[in-house]
Amino acid sequence: MKTSNLTRLGLLSAIVVVLSYTPLGYMTIGPVAVTLNPIALSIAAYTMGAAGGAVIGGVFGLTSFMQCFGRSPLSTALFGINPFLTAVLCFLPRILDGFIIGKLSEFMRKRSVMPLANSYITSFLAAFLNTVFYMSTLILLFGSTEEIMTRRNSLAPGQNVFIFVCVFVGLQAVSEWLTTTVITGPVGYALSKSVMAASTTKTSKSTS
Repeated sequence: MKTSNLTRLGLLSAIVVVLSYTPLGYMTIGPVAVTLNPIALSIAAYTMGAAGGAVIGGVFGLTSFMQCFGRSPLSTALFGINPFLTAVLCFLPRILDGFIIGKLSEFMRKRSVMPLANSYITSFLAAFLNTVFYMSTLILLFGSTEEIMTRRNSLAPGQNVFIFVCVFVGLQAVSEWLTTTVITGPVGYALSKSVMAASTTKTSKSTS
């Protein structure tokens, strides 16, 4: 990858780490930790494509996995049940999220979708798919465990899995989607414009 991309990946990785270990990054409400890390993930996917999105998704997954060591009650409980599957739960949804939205952003760029619209769509999908992929993987890997069944019976007794997921994520997830979209949409667009301007300037100097 280009040096400029590696520099941006380093900065975005640092942002993910800082958000993960400050009250700004993980706001624990009940059993769910609302995270703003999709902001960095969506910026990476929008400005650097699928590869950048996947890398930051991996960093996001690592910080999520670190929550298993006493920082998140649910993650700690799942780690006690099966450490390997818990690692899969933390890493796979985030890497897949970054890769897919990076591909979608690249596709929209090739289809000449307005850059600002592309940034907003990428931002929303980063947070939305993070929730969808995480909850789908959680149900697939741990849906039959006592930990999840207990939470399901307490939150949505007698209801199907879809109702349980909706109650489980609740307004926290919706707030996460909206916050990520509102913050990242203009930031990603502005960053993309500055990168393009710098690239154009460099090209002009090389030509001269």
